[in-house]
Amino acid sequence: MKLSLRTRLLLVIGLLGGVPIFGVALNSYNLAVSKQASAQMDVAWQGARYLERINGLVYAAVMESRGIYMSPDWHTAEPFAKKLLQDLADIETTANLWRGRVIESERGRIERLAHDIDEFVAFRKELVRRAQFESAEIARAYGDNAANRKVRSALNDELVDLDKAYAEYTASTEREVKRIEWLNEIILISLASLATLALGAGFFYVIASLIRPLYSLRNCMLQIAGGQLDLKVPGASRPDEIGEIGQAVMAMRDAALEKGRIEQRQHAEFQRQQAEEQRRIEVDLQATAAELHAKAAEQQELTRAEAQKRLDAEQARAAEERANTAEQQARVVASLAKGLKSFAEGDLAFRMTESFTAAYEQIRLDF
Repeated sequence: MKLSLRTRLLLVIGLLGGVPIFGVALNSYNLAVSKQASAQMDVAWQGARYLERINGLVYAAVMESRGIYMSPDWHTAEPFAKKLLQDLADIETTANLWRGRVIESERGRIERLAHDIDEFVAFRKELVRRAQFESAEIARAYGDNAANRKVRSALNDELVDLDKAYAEYTASTEREVKRIEWLNEIILISLASLATLALGAGFFYVIASLIRPLYSLRNCMLQIAGGQLDLKVPGASRPDEIGEIGQAVMAMRDAALEKGRIEQRQHAEFQRQQAEEQRRIEVDLQATAAELHAKAAEQQELTRAEAQKRLDAEQARAAEERANTAEQQARVVASLAKGLKSFAEGDLAFRMTESFTAAYEQIRLDF
């Protein structure tokens, strides 16, 4: 398929512009994916912190509950109760924060954990209420039993399972972030290499397909303007705009060659006509001289005075004819020179409108 120079340049420009645009789009996409992966890793890391804190607070609450179990009265149990209520409040706050930012795949388990934590908190608060408003024995009987320990053990198991899940999720998201970062580096290096190659190819193409051919055509036109016509026009066979310019230069060269040939033919024709006219004048002069000699011989039989008189008259007439002939010849030569000069200047519409004598009228018609 033959492409014009304009189309080729647009393709080169499009290639050079498309590479960075594609790179920016791809990098933006990768950055968005990396940002999303980083956000997921941050969610997992934050959830692991919440889980660790809740686990520690639950352990502390269990220890403080045991302090209440072992206290003989409220006065002894009150410091444990205050610390327990504070830890329970921290557990509720941390659980609420965690529920607001969770891994979507773990949301169901965390909701169940939050429900179990609510029951754990409610149970411990009821333990404090019974120790404060009823008795230490009633509180111990309420909390220090196998059923409560089983519930607490189940909560601990649930926290452990979630801790493992969050640890694995954190590790997997961290690996994904590192993979995306590595992929971004590879893509950036590849795009930089591709852009460098495209830029180099674009420069080479513009120099080889545009700048060099134009310089060659410029030098060719300067040589033609200087009169050097026997040369080959570069790029005239190309199927694009440079080829059209080369063909135009070829047409200009051929026109200059044709003009030179026409001028040479006209000059040769003028020299031929001038030589013929010169020979005709010489023949006329020779004939006139012969005629005068013949007439002079005839006059020898006349009287010397009359013969001399007639001879003088004939010589005067011959001189006048020669003067007229020379004047007419000068007019013819001047008119022909003017016509040839007009031809040399490119005026092919020039015509001789001045009338000549019968002897030279044919020359004017031939011109």
